[in-house]
Amino acid sequence: MEFAYGGWGTNQRLGTPRNPWDGGTHRAPGGSSSGSGVAVAARMAPWAIGIDTGGWVCIPVAWNGITGLKTPIGRISTLGILALSPTLDTPGPITRDIEDAALLLSVLQGEDHCGPHTLGVHDVDPMSELRRGVKRLRLARLPATLSPR
Repeated sequence: MEFAYGGWGTNQRLGTPRNPWDGGTHRAPGGSSSGSGVAVAARMAPWAIGIDTGGWVCIPVAWNGITGLKTPIGRISTLGILALSPTLDTPGPITRDIEDAALLLSVLQGEDHCGPHTLGVHDVDPMSELRRGVKRLRLARLPATLSPR
């Protein structure tokens, strides 16, 4: 996808990457990071970095059956990224599993004195959070039907 426009992952100039899970039917790979998502899902690359402005990491990750992170502003520097929206663009890992995503986040995050959004943002330790398990997590669900008050 050129210039980060659209959620389908189509590319008129260079051709649309094929979703690797169904070779018989051409399925949209999703989002402007679709090529990265397809490459990771097809095991052509161990990981990739996408830029999420409007679901453009999350959509290809979901549509290609892999893992990704939509990071908050300032977690990873955007220095060198041609911004579509400086207040929405966030780089994030695209990987095959959550542990690889956490490892890549650990490497990519950090204060960048040339990137003002990262100043004052404290690093997180995603690996310790991953390894603590589900103890003390709280789950919620909506009722099957919502009734008006």
